[in-house]
Amino acid sequence: MRIIQGPDLASLHEQLVPHVIQNCFKKPNGTPEVYPGENGQDTIECPEFTLYCRTPIYGRRFVPPPKAQFDQRFMDEYAMQLIFGKKGTSFFEYDYYERVRNWGGEFLSCDGSVGTDQVEYIINKLRSSPVSRRAVAITWYPHIDTEKSDVPCLQLIHCTIREGKLHFKVVFRSEDMMLGVGPNMYGLTSLQCYLANRLDIDVGPYVHTVYCPHLYIHRDRDYIDAFVEPAWQRILNTIAG
Repeated sequence: MRIIQGPDLASLHEQLVPHVIQNCFKKPNGTPEVYPGENGQDTIECPEFTLYCRTPIYGRRFVPPPKAQFDQRFMDEYAMQLIFGKKGTSFFEYDYYERVRNWGGEFLSCDGSVGTDQVEYIINKLRSSPVSRRAVAITWYPHIDTEKSDVPCLQLIHCTIREGKLHFKVVFRSEDMMLGVGPNMYGLTSLQCYLANRLDIDVGPYVHTVYCPHLYIHRDRDYIDAFVEPAWQRILNTIAG
């Protein structure tokens, strides 16, 4: 699996659109393969990779792509919702706050009891056993998500304390490399900071694995054109037709 490294989150993000275009899956004749997504949007994909940032809270944490319709305020609201929740403002059919901090409460509870707060579990687990490898949170509900049209991209959060720092790893089954990955990295590293503060330790590396990195080639055409060099724009012309 390829590892893409950067000194900060923004530098990682800037590498991703060109990387997907350059390394996308191709047909036998060498032209890029276009996948009709289950959401009706055509995509190109590249093989899985891992993003690695040793100092995720330093440098540029996020720079919105050219022409993007979201700003720093949106990013902060997204992060706050992920960590603390905010009723009535979910950005998706699913809600990462509910999936992480109230797992089972919405769909599995029959008696009205609350679900599992996996953030508090991680904190308590690492407090009681700083060497633990069991400080994990999951998002998937098999009996629900196999039937839903919009399901979580984030699947797993795994935390360890190593070298006196909080190492934070996430796994995505699929992720939009144009407009999705930036807010996700920003929100999840904000959660990493929150956990580190609660544990009274330093923030360590951030590791972000994606199994189906993709771009929406028609929906995000204007964004992508502004984000890549002219050479990549010509490749995109070939893909989009």
